[in-house]
Amino acid sequence: MAKSSEKPIYEQGNKEQKANKPTIEGVSDYFLKDQSLREALEHLLAKIHDVKMKPTWISKNTFRCTYKGKGVVSIGIKAVDTLNISVALADREDLAKVILAEPDDVIQEFCNRELTHCRTCKPACEFGVKIDIAGKEHHFCSRFNYMCKNPTLDQVRAIERFIDIRRDYIDAFGERA
Repeated sequence: MAKSSEKPIYEQGNKEQKANKPTIEGVSDYFLKDQSLREALEHLLAKIHDVKMKPTWISKNTFRCTYKGKGVVSIGIKAVDTLNISVALADREDLAKVILAEPDDVIQEFCNRELTHCRTCKPACEFGVKIDIAGKEHHFCSRFNYMCKNPTLDQVRAIERFIDIRRDYIDAFGERA
């Protein structure tokens, strides 16, 4: 029996969590008190289960879903009422055509978020990728992730669409994805 002075698994470090891998439901029950965040996560998890992906523990209170062995979405719940979601989309050479092929509302959501802009952190990325969207040039990292902190239900719907975009990309480009 655990001592009452021991921290709950959700507050323990990577080493302890690796041995006792918590579930995303357990972590969310422990940390997410805000009803709108709980509903947003429940909505996202329903989508993930519908497309037959499973959140797998990867590090402290962080889970990843894969499709055909490729990363699709990561979900982190690191503190009370803090939900971080990141969806991988496409690589540099394909990002523009993947995004520009989408309906205007998806493109708008893509542009309105706090996107990962290139900071020339890796010389191999060749200073990111420039995409002209509606006459405005955007400069992103070479591997784009759509990131959202504490998403609303509308943002979760956009994330669900980005999950579909990523899965389509993996189907189309296989190993290169």
